[in-house]
Amino acid sequence: MPPIDPERLKRHYVARLSDSLSNYGIDTDPKMFIDRLVDMFHGLYPSFTLDDLLCRPREALAFCDAVRKGLGNYDLPDDLILRPMLNERKRG
Repeated sequence: MPPIDPERLKRHYVARLSDSLSNYGIDTDPKMFIDRLVDMFHGLYPSFTLDDLLCRPREALAFCDAVRKGLGNYDLPDDLILRPMLNERKRG
């Protein structure tokens, strides 16, 4: 099996995220979308880590609702808000 190319994986993830976002009418660049999520998170929960948020499901839901309201897109699913932040954190 050939070695895993991290850049190839990143391009694949960005392409999939881009497709998912466009399915919900969001045409923003995936990196800009993630940056906006992170900025909103730090603005709303300055003393929380992402793990803190995820260990408090009601707060996580409130955050997702705030993101939907901020984007004006009430159909955006929770996992399309939280998963990109988790993946970004893993990449460092």
